[in-house]
Amino acid sequence: MAARSVSDIMRQRFVHVTPETSLSEAFELMEVTPLAFLLVVEEGRLLGIVSHEELQGSREKLLKRKGNGEGQRLLEETSVEVAMKAAPETVNPNCSLAEAEKRFHSEGRGVIPVTTGHACAEKLVGIVTENELALKPRSEEM
Repeated sequence: MAARSVSDIMRQRFVHVTPETSLSEAFELMEVTPLAFLLVVEEGRLLGIVSHEELQGSREKLLKRKGNGEGQRLLEETSVEVAMKAAPETVNPNCSLAEAEKRFHSEGRGVIPVTTGHACAEKLVGIVTENELALKPRSEEM
């Protein structure tokens, strides 16, 4: 049996935001959906990833430093770009599931973006989450 690749299990539909999305909008989106992360995408290119914890931390810092009124205004004016991790670990669709699993452990997030292309021209084509990797057949484990 041929080894399966990331393209066999990746999700091609995912929620994303642009770098201009405010921290407030991103936080609200995560509050109304069961997401632990948001991908930051511009013109199909992956720029970064931001977790719920990172957004929560940025929110708390702004509210604590500036008070609720001023902090809320800053949340609406500050872009998600300040909280995101730029250039996250990615895999390409032909990557083996064993290699994708190794990258999950090195990245420490519940998602790895799937991209095609090279460096700054990487196009986001999907994601693989821990759930998809957990559902792979036992014969494909490392």
